[in-house]
Amino acid sequence: MAALNSGNVRAAIPLLERVVALEPQHKEAWNDLGLARLRAGSSEAAVAAFRKQLDVNPFDEHANDYLGIALEQQQKYTEAVAAFRKQIDGNPLDPIAHAALGEIVLQQHSYAEAIPELEKATILSPDNGGLQAELGQAYLNMGEQDKALAAFEKGAELSQTPTVWNNIA
Repeated sequence: MAALNSGNVRAAIPLLERVVALEPQHKEAWNDLGLARLRAGSSEAAVAAFRKQLDVNPFDEHANDYLGIALEQQQKYTEAVAAFRKQIDGNPLDPIAHAALGEIVLQQHSYAEAIPELEKATILSPDNGGLQAELGQAYLNMGEQDKALAAFEKGAELSQTPTVWNNIA
């Protein structure tokens, strides 16, 4: 959809709503509507669209990722974690789901649970310095200083941005 791809989410939303009203089983329109609503800051409406997308196409490649992101924005962490786990069950090599799940459980101070998810995410997205920094935080909080230092060093090497450096410091 041109309006969505050009960043004009305000124009895209009514167009996509018309598409799904005329063709409720459209496999991509529900997903695009959810993304447009998410970008517009309407996470509740985005959740509804992503849930409908999953009803229409339960094997959609990214719907549980997007649903989890929208739920996380609503601070519905338990539901977001469930969405990311479901995504991983269907696609064990999904870097978005592993990273997002690892980040949520890290924020909840579940370091032992965060480590394997963040390790997988760093393997699947080896150039992401931010993930390395988060993995380092999890290791550090579990008392694994050598692993933490290695992750921090790799994160700093990969991403020389203030945000990553702040996370490391």
